[in-house]
Amino acid sequence: WQSTPEGPELPIIDFVVRVDGVNWLWDEYGEALEKNATVREEGNKKYLSFGDNTPTPMGEVSPIILIDNDANQTWVALQNKTLQVCLSEDSPKLAQSKHFQSALKGLPKKGNSLSFTSKNLYEVLARIPLEESGAFENEEQLKAVTAQISTFMIRSKAGYASVIANQKDGIMIASNSPLSNKNNSPALMATFSTVAIPTLFIGAKIYKEGADRAACILNIRNIQLAIRADQGLNGRAIGDPINFDKIFGPDNYMDECPTCPLGYTYTLKEYPEVGTAAATCEHPDHKPESTEGW
Repeated sequence: WQSTPEGPELPIIDFVVRVDGVNWLWDEYGEALEKNATVREEGNKKYLSFGDNTPTPMGEVSPIILIDNDANQTWVALQNKTLQVCLSEDSPKLAQSKHFQSALKGLPKKGNSLSFTSKNLYEVLARIPLEESGAFENEEQLKAVTAQISTFMIRSKAGYASVIANQKDGIMIASNSPLSNKNNSPALMATFSTVAIPTLFIGAKIYKEGADRAACILNIRNIQLAIRADQGLNGRAIGDPINFDKIFGPDNYMDECPTCPLGYTYTLKEYPEVGTAAATCEHPDHKPESTEGW
């Protein structure tokens, strides 16, 4: 990937994230991702690869997801080699970093959530717009201004850490964040933790339920159109039994009878009255509000 004259060449980023205790989400929503990935299983571990040397503005990446059911952990990484370093017991870990240890001083050693921002991130963020501006004659000038701005942005030589922990008196949020108290950063973090994250999962669940219902009702509509076509072409009367071998099949109106996305079956009876669906789903919420125009 080559940068254009209009934009900067971004640095390569090794990105790895691990989420504990959410493997149940994979059972609900993982099938779609697996269709677009190369899947490899080792015992109770499942690796999903999404192509090697994929070009991006941050360089070539080889995205990979690891579902570790033994540890109930989900890993996402931009490079497999970086993931393997994190998994190896012999590799140096973030907890051994002097910068990480310094940023964590005075903060709780246990909790529900820990975030750490390296000081290097601020240097990258400062450099990108400066490099894009094209206002510097050489690399030395660019580095000097970048250093000044990043020093202003971050006053910690180690980086910043934040911890959220449930305690008997409530939720404690501790941080050495660069944000001042007047910005009310603890309140913002608490709001995000207690509102935004649960809303994200609830929203995903609602979206999935709505998509399943819509797909099911579309099936019911398609069945209705096929049955109405057969009724009109063959002069069937309302209440006559339906010969489904004449509706579903390779040479008929539909190749096969569809099924509900959630696995429920459709009940099919006789040719219905106008305004009544010929097929009904066992799921109580999968009922069309109207069959007008069917």
